[in-house]
Amino acid sequence: MNKENFVYYKLILEFKGTKFLGWQKQKDFNPTVQGELEKACKIIFKSDDIHTIGSGRTDTGVHSLDHHVKLKAPFKIENNSLLKALNSHLDLNIRVLSISDSDNSFLPTNHAKSKEYIYLFSNLESESAFQSDYIVNYRHDLNLS
Repeated sequence: MNKENFVYYKLILEFKGTKFLGWQKQKDFNPTVQGELEKACKIIFKSDDIHTIGSGRTDTGVHSLDHHVKLKAPFKIENNSLLKALNSHLDLNIRVLSISDSDNSFLPTNHAKSKEYIYLFSNLESESAFQSDYIVNYRHDLNLS
């Protein structure tokens, strides 16, 4: 299949990274968000000819609320149908929020206008049961200056 026969999509994902070893797939380093996304795409498209590029890498355990992804697929599936199919095949910690048509010129890493990182921490004597996945606890006095 030559390059002109591929279809390109822009996906926007959110993911809770607690159980993933980052965004980027790597040999012998699983599970990753990209690896899980491509696995779902291979099932849906019944093809190994799937390729994704994300807007950036994340470390192990890092979450993302607005991760842009370019998906190269062997044929067209209507966007809303593909969104439903992907979310039904993905781990509940990965959600596809939207899908739009794209082309080969879209590069999520180069076309990002900005990136924002939020770091949350507390200094509680005893951690809250709800913070372990989202907030680092530092049990000492903080010197904010």
